[in-house]
Amino acid sequence: MSCTYIVNLTAGRGLTARLWPELAQGVKDGDRIEVTARPGHATELARSAASQGASRVVAVGGDGTVAEVAKGLIGTGVQLGHVPTGAGCDLARALGLPKKPAEAMAALDRLEPVALDVGTVGEAVFLTVSGVGFDAVVAAEDARTRANGMTGTLPYLLATFKVLRTYRPKLVRLTLDGKAEPEMRALLVAVANSQYYAGGMRIAPYAETQDGLFDVVVVGDLSVADTLATLPRVFSGAHRHHPKVRFYQARQVDVEAPEPLAAHLGGEPAGTTPISFRILPRALTVLSGQAPAPMARA
Repeated sequence: MSCTYIVNLTAGRGLTARLWPELAQGVKDGDRIEVTARPGHATELARSAASQGASRVVAVGGDGTVAEVAKGLIGTGVQLGHVPTGAGCDLARALGLPKKPAEAMAALDRLEPVALDVGTVGEAVFLTVSGVGFDAVVAAEDARTRANGMTGTLPYLLATFKVLRTYRPKLVRLTLDGKAEPEMRALLVAVANSQYYAGGMRIAPYAETQDGLFDVVVVGDLSVADTLATLPRVFSGAHRHHPKVRFYQARQVDVEAPEPLAAHLGGEPAGTTPISFRILPRALTVLSGQAPAPMARA
């Protein structure tokens, strides 16, 4: 099997650069190694690898890196592998990949290829969770916090508490597969292709990666106190019982608002509303381990 490794040495605030010399020892003779040089480069490298006959492309980095690689492989049938060395690694969690990068590297030949849905916003793609509102503002603050070298869930929580001091639920209008929902006041709208975001928060516990549908999670008009009480429950998915948390499914999700609301794409800033999310069913072949099963819907 011809394999190309696409390595983002800046992922994980330098963690990938520190780990790669050891990880590279697992690269087989005849495999290729490509190192990204700028944003979007991973997509170019993935397309080139596929056009040159690679049967597997392995993204070494975080969720942003693997999304860029995925964009270059959609519809090609080339297997996408992932060695998670980023900050959140929520796709690795959703796919049941080993947590330790060295173990993930060693497991590549033992994993099973599966067909994965892909979320899109215009030309951009995402594999995990995107959305609008509070969590988009938190994601932007989280990026600033991580720039100081912090990793894991802690910087996200710190950003959450900072944003919570001033952010309040906003009016939003959802259109799901062409059907307009009544205007509602929401803290956030999460559009999920998989269950996890923000370094392990199970925001969409019912989400499946192969059903051709987004799970849309609307966290409604919560007070500051209620938000603080609900936040810890998101890690286990227990927030699904909250009366102001609603769940929908759709292939296309359009979000509008009377005032522009911040949006994020897999945790990366993505402008403001209006924004339209579309799903490409089973458009990508990925290597998966024992993925966590979605919770049963009530």
